[in-house]
Amino acid sequence: PAFLVTLSGNQSIANSTLTKITFDTEVFDTDGTFASNKFTPAIAGKYFIVLSGRMSGFTDGEEFNLRFGKNGSAWNFGDLKIVSAGTNPLFLAANANLVIDLNTTDYIEGYITQNQGGAADLDATYTYMAGFKLIGA
Repeated sequence: PAFLVTLSGNQSIANSTLTKITFDTEVFDTDGTFASNKFTPAIAGKYFIVLSGRMSGFTDGEEFNLRFGKNGSAWNFGDLKIVSAGTNPLFLAANANLVIDLNTTDYIEGYITQNQGGAADLDATYTYMAGFKLIGA
């Protein structure tokens, strides 16, 4: 199984709120294993998963976090925190990678938080989740 999913448009992310990323566009999904914003492998094994995102409008000390979720719970493994350093509003981009053992009923989702002080858009052009089963694993 392998997949690549994106956003069809920017997603508004509330301030300081852990939010599930709503991937609604499948670029490819070889085994029909991505649905309802989550990847559920059809075959147990080791998987490589990547989560990427970008937001703009950050000023000094503001941050956003990308985080993986497994089976409905966001957890820190795979967490990537990006903190801005500057006084002019700027964009921040990040990738988080994960190698994980999954059985046929486990599922993986992408989550995000940000602290700009109000809602901010996750940029659809630079946001995706992708993964594949490692051969022989």
